[in-house]
Amino acid sequence: MPDVPPQPQPREPIEVTYAPVRRPLRKRLGWAFRAWARDTFSRESLVSSLKSLLWVAPLTVLIWVYAEREEDVPLPGVPVILEVRSSEPTKIVRLAPGTAQTIHVDIKGRQVDVEQVKDWLQANAVPIDVSRNLTPGEHQIYLLSELNRDPHIVSKGITISNCIPAEVTVNVDEIHEYQIEVKARPEDTKTLGGPPIFNPPKVRISGPRAVLDAAGGPNLVAYANFEPFKQQLTEPGKHALSAVAVSVPINDPHVRLMPPAVSADIDVTADKAERTITLPYLRVLAAYRQDPGPRADQYKPVFEPTLTKVTVTGPEQQIALLQDPNYTPTAAPAAIFEVNYSDIDNPAPAPLIFHLPPGVHVLEQDAQRKITYSFKLRSTEPQ
Repeated sequence: MPDVPPQPQPREPIEVTYAPVRRPLRKRLGWAFRAWARDTFSRESLVSSLKSLLWVAPLTVLIWVYAEREEDVPLPGVPVILEVRSSEPTKIVRLAPGTAQTIHVDIKGRQVDVEQVKDWLQANAVPIDVSRNLTPGEHQIYLLSELNRDPHIVSKGITISNCIPAEVTVNVDEIHEYQIEVKARPEDTKTLGGPPIFNPPKVRISGPRAVLDAAGGPNLVAYANFEPFKQQLTEPGKHALSAVAVSVPINDPHVRLMPPAVSADIDVTADKAERTITLPYLRVLAAYRQDPGPRADQYKPVFEPTLTKVTVTGPEQQIALLQDPNYTPTAAPAAIFEVNYSDIDNPAPAPLIFHLPPGVHVLEQDAQRKITYSFKLRSTEPQ
């Protein structure tokens, strides 16, 4: 038999065991931190974080700003100008005398709306619509509910929570009409041979009844303004004037005249025609009281002896005499003032009294002129 090689005998499995390696805690923490830093601060991680920041940061700011703007904020003490009115065309409503037109309110709403309403209130008056059913007289109007109904304030979602004062007093009056006569002012009729003829002879005046009645009611007079027609008033003959404005001595924006102008026919007589000239100078004279006191013997007034450029107006004949160099009137024209010895050190400017020929007078601007003077001791005068 052939030889059979010996078969290998199976080996027993060898169990290998490894003893665990025990690293120090410091090294293990260091290795963990380096692994975290390598993953966290890698190029790819930094780029990704930066991209996220580019849209997350602005969005965060926008959300913060929007939330702040949407939050209700109070704003106290905002000034409000009131404008009271009535929808009834036959009535006039105004704040009663002594009632302030400006009040102060506390408003609340979104920041952006609060600022817009504040700016609007500073630039506009808030209308207060008074009930058309109120009778003539004084009435109290509570403001809080009226202001919170204003369309501009309501549209912005603003709430008014406080008013100082809380109410105002209004005066309700009826609109009334009268027919009143048109007349010329006395100073405009000096050159006329008779009163002007107006067309129409009467005009209609309308306004608050209390105002009209206080000024005279149906006895009021509409005065014609002849100021633009001065030249025609000095030219002898008949003149037809058109568009002569008329007015009444009432200062109220609700008072109206219809029509506001009339036509007038005037007749300027030759002997009453006036002229206006400017005198180059006028002599100044000092007048003394009947008993000026002992100081009159000690002090003498010092002043300019002439007044220059004095404008006068008067009848043609008298004005011609003033311009005649050969004319020697019994009393020469002069401007006279009274000397007051009550304040020697600082005398007040004195008004002037003009002495002029009959019918001649100075214009208004010259009639208001005054003269300044001082005093000096008579003992200082040369003997």
